[in-house]
Amino acid sequence: MQWQLQQLQQQLQTNNIFEIKQQSQSQYHAQLNTLANESEAAQKQSRLAWTSQESNLFLSGLLNYGSNAKQIAQLVTTRNSTQVQSHIQKHFARVDQLRGNAAKYAEGHVNFVSQSFKQRMQVFSHVPDLSLNAIHQFVQYPGQFTSCVTQCVESPGQLSVNTVNKCMGFVAQMFCNKLQFFGQNQQLVDALHGELALPSDLSVRVQCDFNQGNLSGPNSFNVAQVAYYCETYLVMWLVLHSGDGIEQGISKYLCAAKFLDQVQEHEFYFRNVAEAMQIGPDEVAMLWFVTVVLKAVGKQ
Repeated sequence: MQWQLQQLQQQLQTNNIFEIKQQSQSQYHAQLNTLANESEAAQKQSRLAWTSQESNLFLSGLLNYGSNAKQIAQLVTTRNSTQVQSHIQKHFARVDQLRGNAAKYAEGHVNFVSQSFKQRMQVFSHVPDLSLNAIHQFVQYPGQFTSCVTQCVESPGQLSVNTVNKCMGFVAQMFCNKLQFFGQNQQLVDALHGELALPSDLSVRVQCDFNQGNLSGPNSFNVAQVAYYCETYLVMWLVLHSGDGIEQGISKYLCAAKFLDQVQEHEFYFRNVAEAMQIGPDEVAMLWFVTVVLKAVGKQ
């Protein structure tokens, strides 16, 4: 009887050991599957296109931290430092390519555009000193002098509220004119006055409706009134940047506008263009602002 009990205990121990081994193997395989799934998910995520929110955070990271992948990854949160490092390399390769494309476009079109612009500017031949006020008096319709220059751009049809706010402030200062806008979106109204107090990620549609005067609809910006000032500004800008002839100013504009037309609107790109052209980023923002406005008017 005692021998039978010992046999039974040995059998139970053997069964327990077998079950423990099975459980250990199951846990091990489960861990392997989990790791494999996580690896596959990470690889799948790395292949997915970056969202607009991720791209904005990425550009803000480049602006604030340079090429520090670890800090940018902490800002983006949805990508790890390895993915960010890879994206940085691809991003700057694309920027170099787009900048080269813009330079080639400018080189190939500057002579034709300059000739057309010079012909339109003959009306100023008897004006001894060009100024914003002098140019503004000659503007009969937006695009009168610059439509041949801005034709290189396919306008996105919208602007960020921050860009609108910044540039509307410049317009009011340059022309000593307090533009009046009305609407239901207080953020947009403040931006149109150049008085936006807090940062905003809101974008507005750029539209032109001369029948509505200076009224602005929900999330839209009526450029009918401002377009005349934008035309004046762009003419003056081209003249001021033409030290060795109007071709120089037009070449600078074509390079900047064509490059900005291929990227998303962001302070990073404004500063990128500003460094290349040796001007201020606010000036680049204004250049982009007047271009989008004039393109909106030209579509009417």
